[in-house]
Formats: sequence, C-alpha cells, structure tokens
Amino acid sequence: MIDEFIYCFKEEAGELLLQLEDDLITLENNPGNKEIINNIFRVMHTLKGSAGMVGFKNIQDLTHEFEEIYEKIREGILTVNNDIINITLKGKDLLLNMLNGEKDEKAADILTALISNINKSREKISQLQSLENSLKTNSSGHFYVLLFTPDKTVFERGLNPDRVIDDLNSKGETYIILHEKRTSWEKQKAEKICNTVWEIYLRTPAKISDLEEVFTFYDEDEFQLFEILPEQSLIDSLLAENLNKLYKKKVEPEQHLIECIKQLPDKEAVPEIRPEMTNANNS
Repeated sequence: MIDEFIYCFKEEAGELLLQLEDDLITLENNPGNKEIINNIFRVMHTLKGSAGMVGFKNIQDLTHEFEEIYEKIREGILTVNNDIINITLKGKDLLLNMLNGEKDEKAADILTALISNINKSREKISQLQSLENSLKTNSSGHFYVLLFTPDKTVFERGLNPDRVIDDLNSKGETYIILHEKRTSWEKQKAEKICNTVWEIYLRTPAKISDLEEVFTFYDEDEFQLFEILPEQSLIDSLLAENLNKLYKKKVEPEQHLIECIKQLPDKEAVPEIRPEMTNANNS
C-alpha cells in the first residue's frame, strides 16, 4: 500500500513539475501575471503537502522555501525578477532529481543559500519601507548622517571638536552617539589626545553646503556627510560600510538607521549615548 502511495505521489509530482516549467517560461515573459504566480504557489504548496505525507522530507523542505517566496510575491512584498525565475528553474531540476532518488547535497546547499539571499533582500525591502515611513513621519527639513572622526592631534591644531558639535546642535535636532576609545571624551580633552568618533543624526533646514562649512578647519578624511532621502531605494553603500566598521558588523545598517532617525527629538534637545569604550587603535 505504501509503495502505491509513493508511486501515485511521483506520478502527480512529475506532472506538477512539468506544469511548473511551463509556468516559469510564461512568467519570464510576463512577470506581473498573477494567475501564473498563483499557479506556481499552488504547485509548491501541493508538492510540500504530498511529499510530507509519503516521507520525502527533502522535497517537503525545499518546496516550503519556494512556497514562502511566492507567497511574498502574491502579497506584493517581493517582485518577480530573473534571479527568482532562474532559482526556481534550478529548484525544479533539483526536485526532479530528488523525485528520482538522486542525492546532491552540494546542489541543495547552494540552492538554499540562493533562496536565503532572496529572503534577505525581502527583509531589506521591508526595512527600507520602514525607513521611508520614518522620514515621512518626521518630514520637516533634511535628514543627515554625519561621521566625525577628528585626528588624534586635533588639539595641537588649535581645534576643539566640541565646537563642531555645538554648531550642529544649533542647526536643528540631533541624536548623537559617542564612540569613545580607551578613555572617556572628558579625559581625552584633559590629555589633549582625541580618540572619539561622533555618529550624528541631524534634522535641519540647512543644506549640505551649510554643514560642510562647519568642518572648514578639518581635513576631508575627518568627516563624512550623508543625506538620507525618503525616496532613495537603498542605504548609501559607503555609509553602510562605515557603520559596519564602527559596530564591527554587530548591527544591520538599515535597521540601525531607522532606529536612530526615530530617536530624533521633536524639539531641540541633544540626547547622547556612549557605547562601551573599545581598544581600537584607529581614531
């Protein structure tokens, strides 16, 4: 009886995978075809359920991954593109091999990694939508992220980074995170050695050229300015790279940006937070 169930499952699965190939070719030519997207979702859903009933766990697990992707497409969270179609075609081939009893764990691992990348892109889309909503909620003025990294010898040049911070505070609402290395900023000032990085979020009517004037006496490698626009589709790659370095990849740059923008006060105030001091050598 069990053999009969398995035989029926393989027959049905083979037909569904042939249908899947035809649907993917159609979808490639018409990525917005909702009927075809629903068909592919149903194929994955049916295969997942049937495979689970007859003990084909590898097929059950893989079709579950694809089912989630096409569910997100149906919900409008993901958009059909060539990567998704190509990965689904690879999945179809791998499912056929599994159906015939062939084991290719390396191919399965590679495909799982590709699917994981799609899921990560889905999460980033969701994060960027949250970022856009945060910016629209706080829509008065421009939004900037500033990374201020004065040289260790800044005091020898007759400069005081606190004056830069005061100038920025006077231009709008700020949320500031101090990254102090080795010792506190107050002690660094007393010893005339700067080992602090300022991570500054600013809402202001000022233009970026106005902010650049604040750093007139500083070298170009001592500060970075990024304007955050509601309509931008991706976080600036250089900003993301710098945040990763600053936090040693312990934060997701997009989500971190969203949380910091939410901390901007409604009226003039200067909240500061200080992460634990590090032993990093660079300033």
